[in-house]
Amino acid sequence: MQRIIILALTTLATALGLEVTDPTLWFGETAALAVVVVAVIAGIRKGLRLDGVAVVIASVLVGGALGGIGFAAGLFEASTTLVSAIAFGLGAGWLGSGGVDALRSLFPKAKAAGA
Repeated sequence: MQRIIILALTTLATALGLEVTDPTLWFGETAALAVVVVAVIAGIRKGLRLDGVAVVIASVLVGGALGGIGFAAGLFEASTTLVSAIAFGLGAGWLGSGGVDALRSLFPKAKAAGA
C-alpha cells in the first residue's frame, strides 16, 4: 500500500510539473511541502474560483491531507506520530498559502498618531 501511495504522489508531482518529484524529499522540510501545496492549490484554482481566505483554508486542508498521506506512506521519521505529521502538513499549508500575509491584511496596521 505504501508503494502505491508513493507512486500516486510521484504521479501528482509530475502532473503538476514540480521539479522535485520524489515525495520522500517533501516531508523533511516544511518549505518543501509548502511548494507542493502551492502547486496543488494552483491546479485547484484553475477549476474553482478561490480567493482570499478560501485559498488559505484550502491550502491548510491540502497540507494537512498531504501530511496524513505522507504518514500513511511511511515518509516521515519512524518516531513521527500521525498528529505531528498532520500538524507538519498544516504548517506547510499555512506557509504555502501566505497565511501570515492574509492575517496581516485582515488586521492592517493602525495609522500613527498625528498622521
